[in-house]
Amino acid sequence: MSIHKLKIGILTTTISNFGSTGFYNSQDIGLARKLRDNVEFVNIYKLISNKGKRLSEPLFPNVRVNYIPSRNIGVNGILDIKELDTDLDVLIYFSDTQLSLPRINKWCLRNSIKLLPYIGTMKSNSKNPLIRKVNNLISLRNANIYKGLTCIVKTSQ
Repeated sequence: MSIHKLKIGILTTTISNFGSTGFYNSQDIGLARKLRDNVEFVNIYKLISNKGKRLSEPLFPNVRVNYIPSRNIGVNGILDIKELDTDLDVLIYFSDTQLSLPRINKWCLRNSIKLLPYIGTMKSNSKNPLIRKVNNLISLRNANIYKGLTCIVKTSQ
């Protein structure tokens, strides 16, 4: 398939105020901005607090951002998998220390969608020792899944 015919999804399950509605400077928005001229369509899925309002809006003619209210455990949003489109060719997932990676990986396999994890860190920077330990265990679990995938990384660790 030609790169120009690709339908790409970009998924951010981290719930925080970074990249909130109206702030178009987050990594997923920047990535979509760079991809938009070379693909058919980019659909961004951003999980937000379940207190937030569902919103779907076009950013560019072939880029749409979807703000999806979600339950969460800490900064880990719990995605309702039905929110993702099954006609994607590729799903880029900002997966780092996210709990959802195994479920997203299985969903992609079931739907014949190529999963490209985007990894910014493999170690927690939390000052809280318990949170740091839990996040580092999640990272180790995720690392085993990454071994079977092509990954996009911005970390040396």
